[in-house]
Amino acid sequence: MARHYAKLRDAGLLRVMVTLGPRALELVQFGIVRLEAAPGRAEEVARRLAEWPQATTVRVTDGGMDVYGLVIAVNHRELMAGARRAIADIPDVARSEVHTVFSTVDAGRAGRLNSLSGVERRALQAMRPPSTGAAVRPTGDDVALLSRLGQDGRTEIAELARRTGREPSTLSRRLARLHGQGYLDFVAIVPDDVSSFPVYAMFWCGVDPADLPALERRLPALPWIETATVLSGRANLFLLTHVETTARVPALHTEIGGLAPSIRVHDVQIVSHAVKLHTRWLDGAGLWTDRVEDPYPALRDGLVRTG
Repeated sequence: MARHYAKLRDAGLLRVMVTLGPRALELVQFGIVRLEAAPGRAEEVARRLAEWPQATTVRVTDGGMDVYGLVIAVNHRELMAGARRAIADIPDVARSEVHTVFSTVDAGRAGRLNSLSGVERRALQAMRPPSTGAAVRPTGDDVALLSRLGQDGRTEIAELARRTGREPSTLSRRLARLHGQGYLDFVAIVPDDVSSFPVYAMFWCGVDPADLPALERRLPALPWIETATVLSGRANLFLLTHVETTARVPALHTEIGGLAPSIRVHDVQIVSHAVKLHTRWLDGAGLWTDRVEDPYPALRDGLVRTG
């Protein structure tokens, strides 16, 4: 298994990454940035946005907007101010939108591959160890630990201890507690292009807030939903979907229109390619590189306060 992983990693086809766990996600604020670029400048605009460490995922798209970015900050005020500063520093942005994320139903990448069945996904979820013991509040040293793990989620304990100046046994116990309490998590991820369902379509929908609770319960059961995000703005429901070919997208448009009486699709974006996913850059061929933009120092104050 180790040799097989090394082969996939060296080919740029697989990475193990550290992510914020569900408890830590409650301590920070997410947002979505959409940018319209000047003609022929979408790639450069996307790369400039990706240079901002707090833009954790950046994709180039076709549709009403040219660039999509998932961004993160300590709180809502810093999210809006930071995103606007970052956008202002990017030439050739013709139009921009910044949406506040209120909640996300993650039916996709976390904990599964797109090719797994619903039964297999539920089996994997059942294997997750329950949270045990008293909650441990992250410290500034833990944020530095997240930054180290962000470079390579498979870093050996001994090497991590050497880099952070901790005893291996102490570090191992600390990581186990942080993981068990939901402050950090790990995900094995492949690039979009080598997924079983490589076409990503973004549907920006407007829906009556009264219909949202029922939709949030229903959406995870739909196999083509990656994430469903409730956010601010006229299009207050964002659906990231995955299919095998673009020919399936019109049918999805129809299916989404039947999910609730009030739902309306305002815009559709087809992902051309990703520049950065989960803080890690991809190369021109869509494969993983070892370049990582570290968002954790900017999140330190939010992560170390009591949740």
